Amino acid sequence: MLQKAGFVNVELVRETGFNASPKTKGVLVCARKTERLDAWKKEKKQTETNIEIKQKSKDTKSGSG
Repeated sequence: MLQKAGFVNVELVRETGFNASPKTKGVLVCARKTERLDAWKKEKKQTETNIEIKQKSKDTKSGSG
């Protein structure tokens, strides 16, 4: 069900001990949303590119580039 919703690396971490009814168990689940992971990687790459551009500009202005 979680994978169908776009989650990857789904892991059942542990039971919480909180059971809302005799037929349910509270659990902690860890997973990553693929769309968010892709967006994060894209944002990280863009940030790194911006830092490189600023550094090159700074080096050029100071005469070291």
